[in-house]
Amino acid sequence: MRRRTVTARGLLTGGFVLALLGAGVLTQPVRSEGLTASALATPGADGNWSAEAFADLEPPAVITQSRGERLLSQAVTLLGEARTVRMTVDITQRGRRAQADLRMDRAGNCTGTMDGGPGASGDLIVLAKGAKDDAPDVYMHYSDRALTEWQTMADARGPAVSQRMRERLDLVRGKYVHVPAGPKGADALAKVCTMGQVLGAQAADTSGTRDLPEERRDGRRVIPLLPPEGDEDLGSAYVDATGKPYLRSLEMDSEQIKGKMHFSGYGDPLTVRRPQAAQIVELPANEGSVFEA
Repeated sequence: MRRRTVTARGLLTGGFVLALLGAGVLTQPVRSEGLTASALATPGADGNWSAEAFADLEPPAVITQSRGERLLSQAVTLLGEARTVRMTVDITQRGRRAQADLRMDRAGNCTGTMDGGPGASGDLIVLAKGAKDDAPDVYMHYSDRALTEWQTMADARGPAVSQRMRERLDLVRGKYVHVPAGPKGADALAKVCTMGQVLGAQAADTSGTRDLPEERRDGRRVIPLLPPEGDEDLGSAYVDATGKPYLRSLEMDSEQIKGKMHFSGYGDPLTVRRPQAAQIVELPANEGSVFEA
């Protein structure tokens, strides 16, 4: 029997995936109304976040929550408050596939690989600046495949554009492009590496979340969490069955969105370094695209 893809209306809806592909992910701690991190901070005597672990908790709003609702609330809070996390993504939406393997910290630093389709694959580095409102520095080392795709698109637009693109690609091949700021450049890439933003907007309502019996996936004991009965979204989430209920995976299988997201490396050390100066290429900041043609 196929399981539903979205757990707790709004956590893994199409809007969440859209935000992941084009906007922000994971920045602010998320709590359901009436729930606090401290209220869910202690597992049971056996170390498990079982129903018994919550039996004596106050206030009543917590006591009356179902086990599935409590587990999802805590999993989302743990994700938003993590110092670091690794997120791997493989999602297809309306025929467009997006993949990523990113390690990020709560400050906004990030490193890893992304593949958003033609011309958008390579290694990504995001360096947060001291002030909260300062735009981060974003560097992209485009893959040879991405550069070939850019050239193919330019060739289709005629000799002049083709030649200009060839010159531009020769400049950036094997280097890190300091991506210009703007919604088509650094802004979008930096938001993909921002912990908690989308979950903060989407996961406030965990009502009706259902839990299934514990199972083993990828060598780990996990508890499946499903959306409320009758929810039209398809999918499931999986949280640790022992210790704190860290979110481990989200699986989606609707008509428009299919794929998986995995979370690991909670709190692992992470160092993100700026590329060496000789490896950085600066492109004009006023262009509509990194490789404006």
